[in-house]
Amino acid sequence: MQVKLKMIRKMSNDSELSHRISELKGINLNYGDYRRTLLHFHTPASHDYRVLPTTTKRTYQAYTENEIEKIARDRQLFRFPKFQKDNYLQNMAEKNSLFTDYKELLSYLLIGDTLFRKQVDLAIITDHNTISGYDKLKDAINILKKGYGGDVPYPHIQLGIEISCGDSLHVVAIFDEQARNSIMSFLEEKLVTEHLGTFLPSWEVIEKVNNLGGIAYVAHFNSTRVLSDDEFGRAYSGAYKKRLLSPVNMKLVGLSDLEKVEPLKAKLRRDRGLEDVTVLYDEDS
Repeated sequence: MQVKLKMIRKMSNDSELSHRISELKGINLNYGDYRRTLLHFHTPASHDYRVLPTTTKRTYQAYTENEIEKIARDRQLFRFPKFQKDNYLQNMAEKNSLFTDYKELLSYLLIGDTLFRKQVDLAIITDHNTISGYDKLKDAINILKKGYGGDVPYPHIQLGIEISCGDSLHVVAIFDEQARNSIMSFLEEKLVTEHLGTFLPSWEVIEKVNNLGGIAYVAHFNSTRVLSDDEFGRAYSGAYKKRLLSPVNMKLVGLSDLEKVEPLKAKLRRDRGLEDVTVLYDEDS
């Protein structure tokens, strides 16, 4: 049976179907490969970070070290032989200047381990008004790589930030690591505090990010009232809407509810004449 199958394959190499498959393969190479990507997520660097996806508003700061360690045990974080050595991670937390304590190290390892388990190829970290979690998560990934071994694909962490703007909208900005100094200068100049964000309107933040070579968009746009016809929507002036909802500033838009994609595109097309709008899924986890 195996010999017959091999003969059929050999005889079919010059068939129309074989040529068609080759053409399709060529098209796929031209367009690249799909990658599992996590866009817009938070770490303990965000002032309102929640450890567990529950309905309670208990933030990271309210958890004790023992509680975080219990979560780590429940999720089998210590399954790697290295992690089981006496005080291995505790000693690492003391020696590693990136982490303030053992609790923080475990928290970033839990996030990194989730990325490994979910086989995420690219994760774009977007903490609220800070990039201080970026190096910590990258280091946690490197620690986990030693546990997983070299044969397991590991997630690439991309530098990003979610900026709270003066018009109550949030802008996600994504950068190459080389732009770190430019981002830091911008934050130092324009942020009031990490908790409050910036006094700048969202359209100005988008334009400044673009000028710095980054990619920017309004996050979870489905939760805003800019396009609504009620009193909240009318609170935004016509001039403001014209600047924000321009072809340049609305090339990208983030939605946390994908059922709203087509209705949003239809409204932007009808009311603003915007045809080329790319929608990104804002996981916001």
